Amino acid sequence: MCSLTLRFLADEGRQYAARPEDADVPVSLCVYAGMIHEFLGMGNMVAEAGEACARIAGELARTMRA
Repeated sequence: MCSLTLRFLADEGRQYAARPEDADVPVSLCVYAGMIHEFLGMGNMVAEAGEACARIAGELARTMRA
């Protein structure tokens, strides 16, 4: 799960990520400080977008192989 610090729901994002953990479901939370909601679509302008997309792809690949 990705969460941002510039969203008014940042705390709710952290709480939402904790719910699967409470049910013993593996979850990975990465918080991208200073990013806005649409940053994932800004790969050509924001370096963190490319990093986040690569991380998401890696997590999905690991999950699918498990």
